Amino acid sequence: MQTTHFSCRLENQDLLSSPLTLPLKFYYLTEEEEYVLSQLVSTTQKGVIPMSQVIAIVNQKGGVAKTTTTVNLAAALVQQDERTLCVDLDPQANLTMSLGCQNPDELPYTIADVIDKVIAEKNIDPSEGIIHHAEGIDLMPSSIQLSGYDTLLINEYGRENMLRQYVDAARPFYDHILIDCQPSLNILTINALVAADSVLIPTQPQFFSAKGLELLFQTYSKVRRKMNPDLNAHVR
Repeated sequence: MQTTHFSCRLENQDLLSSPLTLPLKFYYLTEEEEYVLSQLVSTTQKGVIPMSQVIAIVNQKGGVAKTTTTVNLAAALVQQDERTLCVDLDPQANLTMSLGCQNPDELPYTIADVIDKVIAEKNIDPSEGIIHHAEGIDLMPSSIQLSGYDTLLINEYGRENMLRQYVDAARPFYDHILIDCQPSLNILTINALVAADSVLIPTQPQFFSAKGLELLFQTYSKVRRKMNPDLNAHVR
């Protein structure tokens, strides 16, 4: 599998105004992230997962650390010698920027191009467009181009399965695939839920944050009943 190598500068999500050139190993996990990591690694070591485990990090509320959780888990997983792919499914491209690519709109190939290929029923090369971070994380980047795909997919047959076709093609090459979703319950987030084996829901102990979980769990239940019966949810 071929990858595109970039010399990317890592930036802490909380320090975007003051970029730091730090290796990923200096990220520190919260207790919740350490728990999730231990479950992922222990399950893989037991040989339960024949291919990769796909996790969608989802919450329609913004500011609950979805991207930070994705980066921290990915960094911790590669430290455990787990092959890890991050998929940025947010047109804001915060995950892409967090992994050092400061101008995502100038990238020649992003997740939007992958979806275009699926719509056109073209063959998918899971290695095409992959950005390989020096610390070991692979990234399928995003860009503002993705913002129009919620409307674009409305009239497409099988619109909920577009991302799954790419994820299934990438599974043999990775132990874990992490999908960072945008703060919305639109068709792209539904795509992530359909493609995933489990969904991780970062949240905060606040009234409005907890209130927003009601609609999210309704969506999760519908996806599990109608499109992905094996989907599991973890609220941390």
